[in-house]
Amino acid sequence: MVYGINTATFVVAIIAIGLIRHRGKIKTATSIGWRALIDGIRFTFGTRIIMGTMLLDFFATLFASARTMLPIVAGDILGVGAAGYGLLATAQPIGALLVGLIMSLRSQMKRQGLILLLSVGVYGLATAIFGISTSFALSYFLFALTGAGDTVSMVIRGTIRQLMTPDELRGRMVSVNMMFFMGGPQLGELEAGLVASLFGAPFAIFSGGLATVLLTAWVAWRYPSIRRYNNADDLKAKRS
Repeated sequence: MVYGINTATFVVAIIAIGLIRHRGKIKTATSIGWRALIDGIRFTFGTRIIMGTMLLDFFATLFASARTMLPIVAGDILGVGAAGYGLLATAQPIGALLVGLIMSLRSQMKRQGLILLLSVGVYGLATAIFGISTSFALSYFLFALTGAGDTVSMVIRGTIRQLMTPDELRGRMVSVNMMFFMGGPQLGELEAGLVASLFGAPFAIFSGGLATVLLTAWVAWRYPSIRRYNNADDLKAKRS
């Protein structure tokens, strides 16, 4: 039944994608082949605000992914068994859903760069406290908070990248981003497993969350353009 429902949701998503129509003019690529690849990489790494958002994404998924340790947390730390594990696993998506609904109801959001940094910081801090929590209720709330923080971060950083990238380079920018997006979680699972095997799951989760908070502070200092970013209207005003 679970896999059947999952399949049905994919069918709905495929239909929705099929209904999308391009409403703009398609621009001809300025370069092809290896030159096109190099141009995309040069633009992505040369645009500091885009590079900063990618680093935030990579660091958060590398160090603050507590989901890998969830069975250990539910079974050995909280002692809630399989049923408790299933319930705890719903916390993150519920937090993401609630915050996503709230964001969808807002027509405008000011100081998006600062909100982005704060959301990643909240994600890391909630992960760190989650690692040392022994209360199921508190752990559920904290894990839901990670989902909320990650959703805010994902929406804002995705919007920044799409709006700041020229149409003819957007696909190449996304391909570079996918290396960060896909590589971070996979390496994060390896990092969490290695640290947990040496020092235990609570320390692995706590240290990963703390590292995310510290690295977020570093990105905020190293990339001031993220701190100063307000919203899409600023970009439109600069281009006009």
